[in-house]
Amino acid sequence: MGYRDLHDLARFSVGFAIALLLIVLVGFGSFMAKYPEIAGQTVWLHHVHALIMLAWFALLIGQPLLIAASHETVHRTIGRFSPLLAAGVLIGGISMIRQSYLVRSDVFTPAVDIFILLNFAIFYGVALLAIRRSPPSIGAHQRLMLLSGAALTPPAIARLAEVLGIGIAGAIPVVLAVAFAPAGRDLAQTRRVHPASLLGGLAIMAGIVAGLAMANTKWWALVLERLWGPA
Repeated sequence: MGYRDLHDLARFSVGFAIALLLIVLVGFGSFMAKYPEIAGQTVWLHHVHALIMLAWFALLIGQPLLIAASHETVHRTIGRFSPLLAAGVLIGGISMIRQSYLVRSDVFTPAVDIFILLNFAIFYGVALLAIRRSPPSIGAHQRLMLLSGAALTPPAIARLAEVLGIGIAGAIPVVLAVAFAPAGRDLAQTRRVHPASLLGGLAIMAGIVAGLAMANTKWWALVLERLWGPA
């Protein structure tokens, strides 16, 4: 990957990561503002989860900024600690799934969220493998890191859609746009789509479809009950 291509992708990564962060802030912020009774039910776990998520998006913004500024050594040093933050995202996400099920008897949201976390883990894990191989696949690494953030946005998009009264039908086009934005950038810049961008976008959409389908099955409710007891 050439120097110019690397820095062009880094600049796109910064802009896209900022857009993802704004989606999360606006989605959850507007939802809490519209439903203050739900905001009043938040516990310390919600705040810790929110801080970890914000830290992940800060990582997605800061790391390509360091590349764009030619601070590769600092970028690599911070990257060595990213597994700890990724583990926090996964542990916090699973804790929120459990909370949603036990407190609100919600089996729908956990079904979708489990695939969101699965995609996040896959994108991040493969991104690490891509950068540690010889020679490193920098393009795949950067795209997969971005997709790890994109994979986390559907809950915020769904809440914003609820606030706007447009439902799932209105949320799906936004999720599609987020999932395939890296592929769109590839097509616009190089007239071909990087496999990581295409497969990542497809995986995000497949996860949403699988989660929605699983949520309506009796066996999923049984799985949750076996894991955490009756809601």
